[in-house]
Amino acid sequence: MNILTTGIQSSLKMLSHKTNSCSQTNTQFALRFCLSYPQVVSTIPGILNEKEVKENIIASNLGPLEADQIRELQKAYQEISFLIEDNT
Repeated sequence: MNILTTGIQSSLKMLSHKTNSCSQTNTQFALRFCLSYPQVVSTIPGILNEKEVKENIIASNLGPLEADQIRELQKAYQEISFLIEDNT
């Protein structure tokens, strides 16, 4: 396994841990991330069934992510970006 794959996997584990510790799905976490930026005026989530409709409504009701959650995501992104740039 190369360093890029390892870095991405560790970041995904961190995100998965965050979603589980907040009792939300990855989809809800992602939608809440979009809601965290006033520059984003809309999202178009895929909806295939009633369960996904409910999941998206819950995400909307939860509102934006907390500032510390966004900082952790930014840190993970920077780590992955560094690995990608370093790997080329």
